Amino acid sequence: MSDENKNNKKQRKATASKVVKISLILILILGILGGGAVAGVVLSIVKDAPEIDPSNINSTLDQTSFIYDLDGNMVEKIQAVELRTIVSLNTMPKHLQDAFISIEDERFEDHIGVDPRGIVSAVFDYFKSGNMRGASTITQQLARGLYLDPLDKSLTRKITEAYLALKIERVLSKDQILEAYLNRNYFGQNAYGVQEAAQTYFSKDVQELTIAESALLAGVVKGTNKYQPFYRVKPEDFDSSKHYEVGQTDVLGEKYILVYNQESVNRQKIVLKKMLDLGKITEAEYDAALKEDIKTSLKPSEKKTYDITNYFTDYVKTQVVQALVEKLGYTREQAEDELYTGGLKIYSTIDVNLQKKLEDAYENFTEILVGKTDKGPILVDWSLNKAGNVLDDKKNIIFYKKDNIMTDDYQLIIEKGTYEIANGDLIIRNNKLIPYKKHIDIADFYTIDERKNLVTHTVGSIIPNEDEFEIIDNGVKIKQKFLDKNKDFYKKDENDNLLINDKFFFVSKDGIVQPQSATVVMDYRNGHILAIVGGRDVDGTKILNRATSSQRQPGSAIKPIAVYLPALDIQQHLQLMIYLFIMAMENYGLRTGILDIVVCTH
Repeated sequence: MSDENKNNKKQRKATASKVVKISLILILILGILGGGAVAGVVLSIVKDAPEIDPSNINSTLDQTSFIYDLDGNMVEKIQAVELRTIVSLNTMPKHLQDAFISIEDERFEDHIGVDPRGIVSAVFDYFKSGNMRGASTITQQLARGLYLDPLDKSLTRKITEAYLALKIERVLSKDQILEAYLNRNYFGQNAYGVQEAAQTYFSKDVQELTIAESALLAGVVKGTNKYQPFYRVKPEDFDSSKHYEVGQTDVLGEKYILVYNQESVNRQKIVLKKMLDLGKITEAEYDAALKEDIKTSLKPSEKKTYDITNYFTDYVKTQVVQALVEKLGYTREQAEDELYTGGLKIYSTIDVNLQKKLEDAYENFTEILVGKTDKGPILVDWSLNKAGNVLDDKKNIIFYKKDNIMTDDYQLIIEKGTYEIANGDLIIRNNKLIPYKKHIDIADFYTIDERKNLVTHTVGSIIPNEDEFEIIDNGVKIKQKFLDKNKDFYKKDENDNLLINDKFFFVSKDGIVQPQSATVVMDYRNGHILAIVGGRDVDGTKILNRATSSQRQPGSAIKPIAVYLPALDIQQHLQLMIYLFIMAMENYGLRTGILDIVVCTH
């Protein structure tokens, strides 16, 4: 090789070396600049993170309040947005803790709040697909649940979550973090925290959970809708060939059947395998857990222990709120929040057996009083006209028969001949309408239910603007101005009757069973209220609690207290005075016929 070629080769090597060096320097500069930009973005996000105080995490969690009866038995878990009972970590079995750590954060004991491997993987997936997947640590999940919007899937939320997790780890120990996490998680069926989940699904306390049951609950948090151990179906949707019933429940008065969810066990098996792989359970424990029949283990708890109405417990809640306001200085809003989320244990005077007997009497109201009958409404002193409308003593209609005033779809019937259209105005002369200065009242009606009870239905008012109607002799004029604005106010049927649209007035379609009644049973010795029923409610519809909320004059009911008792007291005092007088007379050796008076007064 010539000297010239050698020189050219050296020169090319030197040039290549310079290019590599320059490239490395440029990459380093870009990396520093890029890192600075990323750091700037992170600092900007962290700057907007919420201020938190991790030291009081448990106090920020809502807890369920309970009402107990006279004997200390639980009557009701007060229904709130979240049902939760906080328990300490040492109450939770170790295999329950291990189940959650294994499936949710296997390096929980070692990291500082964030798992670098998980974060890098999640960020990579975000830039690749635009979606942020899981990989959050238990601490991050706790931070997200307490302080952030769980539905936010953005990178900003992920960075904020990691920052808050680091702050939590600086203040709390691993045990404190795990305890807060297990008390906070949602498990479906309105159950928050492992204690409430154990009660909801197995009717047992958390310390009694088996390895299989613990793994089942640990699997739920990945997705409560998909993995909760059972779900609700309406009775008409239940199919015994497809569904396995584990119980029934009542939600706001509506019955549901609770159906076993196989997906929860599929997820449970993944949790158990992870626990085995990490050495949290032995091979024998793993096999035993797989063999445990979850179907038969599921025992749904009830929010109420006893099958009683809300009359008593609603009154108790009212009294609790009133006591917090009057005796402890709470505002009403604070008192209600404390009732529903403060974990109160409320000990009432209810005698559940007596309450049930009283409610049974109301449930069989007519049968108990008059026996079974095929006749019309019971215990109602009324008379009917030929059309079947109820009349008072002066022969005025007080309740129309439903067919005489309403169509099947509750349109108001104004008979032909009782209305006319004049100059665009609608003139109605019909006793079903009673006009007042600011509204037009509509008469009420009645129906008869399948148990031969009279049911009365309230009908509201038609309320045009004051310049849109006018009271006239024996009727009302609804002006064209109103009719032009409300084209669907009325129509005519095939008999030329006028039908007024039910959108313009209220109808109580459920109605109220008549006659009504209320009972309060008290222990006269101490004033304890033992049982309350606030009304007849044979259809299960929520009605006024007449025992506590209906103001009325006491009438003759007050006589035993205001008249008879004082009279008896006076008689007793008189007897005592006569007896003392006789004793005094005897001391002086005097005996008279006064003794006969004493005998007579007994």
